[in-house]
Amino acid sequence: MIRNNIKEYRRKFKITQDELAQELGVSKQYISKLEVVEYVPGLDIFFKIIKAFRNITEKKSGGMMVKELTLDDLVYDDDYI
Repeated sequence: MIRNNIKEYRRKFKITQDELAQELGVSKQYISKLEVVEYVPGLDIFFKIIKAFRNITEKKSGGMMVKELTLDDLVYDDDYI
């Protein structure tokens, strides 16, 4: 089954569900469903999430670069674990 680390990275970077939802233009409930893998989005959404993490963390850090997330950071298949 495909899993994701959205919640873990959101907490690591101190980003709320509301902040991430606002940056993506979706509801907080949508973010919640992604985090509990009630819904598995397409790759386009994961790339938007990666961009949103970068935008939010740069705003919070005054423009300082933070670690750039990759798709491998956010998605894994627990059949291979």
